[in-house]
Amino acid sequence: MRAGRWYLGQGLAAACLLVALLLWIRPPVPGLPQGAGGPDGGCAASASPFLRTGTDIHHAAVTYCAGGDATRGSISLRLPADPAARPQLAVAGYIDGEAVRLRIAPEDGGESLYVIQQAGEQWQPLNIRVPESWSGRPLRVELDDQGTGFRQWAGISLLREPGHLDSTITALLLASLLLGVFVLPPTTGDGTVMPCRKARVRRTASLVFLAASVALLGARLYQGDVAGVWHHPDQAIPVKVMVAMHEHGDLNTDWARADLPEFHAFRYNFSGYIQAAYLAIHAVAPAAFDNELDLLHCLLEFSRWSAALTLVLCFLLLLRTLGAGYALAGVLLVATAPQFLQDAHYARPEPWSTLLATLAFALACLAPRQRRGQYALLAALGMIAGLLTTVKFTYAVFALYCVAVAWQPARQAPGLARQLQQLGMSGGVSLAGFVFGICLGSPAIVADLPGFLAGIQALDHQYGGGHPPFGPMTHGLVAQWHWITGYYLATLGLPLVVLHVLGYFRASLAPAKAGFLAVFAITFGAFLVQSVFFERNLTALVPAFMMIAVAGAANIERFAAARLALQRPLARTLLHLACVGLLVLAGAWGMSVSARLVPYFDRIQLQQMLDERTDRLQGIAAEMGAVRTEVITFPQVLGMDLPPPSTDCVLFIGTSFNDDWSRRYYSQMDQSFIRIGRIASDFDDVPTGTLHIYHSPAYELFATRPACRLTALPTSFH
Repeated sequence: MRAGRWYLGQGLAAACLLVALLLWIRPPVPGLPQGAGGPDGGCAASASPFLRTGTDIHHAAVTYCAGGDATRGSISLRLPADPAARPQLAVAGYIDGEAVRLRIAPEDGGESLYVIQQAGEQWQPLNIRVPESWSGRPLRVELDDQGTGFRQWAGISLLREPGHLDSTITALLLASLLLGVFVLPPTTGDGTVMPCRKARVRRTASLVFLAASVALLGARLYQGDVAGVWHHPDQAIPVKVMVAMHEHGDLNTDWARADLPEFHAFRYNFSGYIQAAYLAIHAVAPAAFDNELDLLHCLLEFSRWSAALTLVLCFLLLLRTLGAGYALAGVLLVATAPQFLQDAHYARPEPWSTLLATLAFALACLAPRQRRGQYALLAALGMIAGLLTTVKFTYAVFALYCVAVAWQPARQAPGLARQLQQLGMSGGVSLAGFVFGICLGSPAIVADLPGFLAGIQALDHQYGGGHPPFGPMTHGLVAQWHWITGYYLATLGLPLVVLHVLGYFRASLAPAKAGFLAVFAITFGAFLVQSVFFERNLTALVPAFMMIAVAGAANIERFAAARLALQRPLARTLLHLACVGLLVLAGAWGMSVSARLVPYFDRIQLQQMLDERTDRLQGIAAEMGAVRTEVITFPQVLGMDLPPPSTDCVLFIGTSFNDDWSRRYYSQMDQSFIRIGRIASDFDDVPTGTLHIYHSPAYELFATRPACRLTALPTSFH
């Protein structure tokens, strides 16, 4: 009976996983809404070898045909009268309003709307809003390409309705995950599989399905589509460095060779990440090096799959040590941690370094009994620390995992001399692994050690004296303490911190958590004496932090079960579910921050938010009778560059990152201008960080004193 249940459950899990994977690889093409017509004219989107497509694009046509840019042509399509039934449109190419024009108008005549949108070699949502007066009237969209020169072509397509296919794939993956957990063969008390060959085979098969489901769920969660629409300030760096590597045909990660004149001094920074990404892309998609946008997309894929594999590591480690319920809850906490989710969407080194750091934590949980196994583990941990050091030199601190692993076996050796000998051997093996990791992670650093050290000096000079707005204006231990702890209490919540502390009271995840504590203490202490704080420097510690918090919830369960003397299986199950629920509830605050962040990585939702903000500002300007608007940038804020007085009615839109410099600047603005309101950031409850700077700044609104109709503004802006 049990075997039948296992085969049925595992078969259903495998079926769900297979269907989800097939839908992911080749999604069905949706039909046209009633009353809509597909593009008429042009060529298939595949006619352009440079145009990037996606699973959300369908019924597409381009004017880039056999003649390339020189091809002339026109494309038209029909949209239904019902606004709710109108599909979202996407455009590609270079609609300049002259040689290439896009017009939207009602079929029965009347006024027309013309679009200018430079989407380039990718599809972007059509950035236009149809007037409400056109509701109930079918529309005609006409794309006319009369250009014959370079970048004089365009395309138009329909966009799949957001969320429909994603929700289906996600539901199938969740079903596979839950079914796989349900039929997972049991383990003994110490986490090892029951001594039965069939049980071990079944558990291995289950783990394969579970790991695949977790990886695909994570990759789905971190699949952003704003590349080329939203620009991260650092993403051009690895792209340019890898282009230079490809041109020279080597693995030299020196920034001085790249087309980055403003960054030439920061030589070999991120080397381990850049080399790993370069080798992965070269193996999987070598054609991406011909186009920088394609290369950026590949880097984003590298980030999201690194994050997805990190979730797999967390799941397997928690499953082995704490059980299926805590493993599922722990993966949920890690996956939705704001900082982890944020960095998984960037073409930066954090996802890769987080994967390596989590691997080091997981390996440090192992306890090989044989001396040879212990030395192999130390060599592996030293190698990972070396790889991390080539990403950021400060990551050399992860070598402390070697100390944590070597300490207990050395203490058990008889006599002081044997203990010292054991520590010496462990240190030598760890050091050999560390050196090998550096050589493996970036041979260019080893070949040009003076250049690497010069790059470190340049970084210290750049950030050693502060880097506004990343940090408090008033330097000191107390200010830094409040800044850093305030950020993590706002993005993770106090309950998770309490659970994390409770996670140290039993042997679960030891000795890895001792190594984590040492790494965290040194990193945190180093930032306390600095005048700058980049939260991304602690991203690599987030998964381990969460897993120790999961161990804290498990410790509460064990303590409660012992104190209450629970014997009945039902009572123990209810207590287990209560503690798992407590763990999820503790992560609810961080999940709420992540829920506000997710729309910034979806191009349709991002465009909607930008349009709403633009409408809001334009409405305020119109209500007050402003003749113009002026944006106050952060360089003006930093330099205390106040705008000159004006006799006209001017709306000043001041950018604020919830930082000390902005507060100082806008308090000065209060003396010469009228503060009329504030458009809050989506992360107003979070201290200054990349959430504000990269995604959602606040806007302080001021007006000149004369000529403005301030009484006409909505009361919410007074």
